[in-house]
Amino acid sequence: MGEDTKNNNVLDICTGLGYTAIEAYRKAAQVTTIELDPNVIEIVKWNPYSQDLFNGIAEGEIQLIFGDVAKVIKTLELDSFDIIIHEPPRLSFTG
Repeated sequence: MGEDTKNNNVLDICTGLGYTAIEAYRKAAQVTTIELDPNVIEIVKWNPYSQDLFNGIAEGEIQLIFGDVAKVIKTLELDSFDIIIHEPPRLSFTG
């Protein structure tokens, strides 16, 4: 996202550790982010690099929505977003 995004509304699908939402929060007017698992956000609370996610929520510039993105996205007015980012989770399993 470039410098000309300061007035943009961003939709971040898959919050995860919040890094994408945080970077969008630093460069855009409003960020909406969707996370399926509330437990992920509980884990994120302990990550010092994710604290700006909660700062943005406290300042009203980040809206965190819990739910299945396939269902939540149907309730949003997608025309209100200038940028939509989808960075799916990367999980590695060892076995």
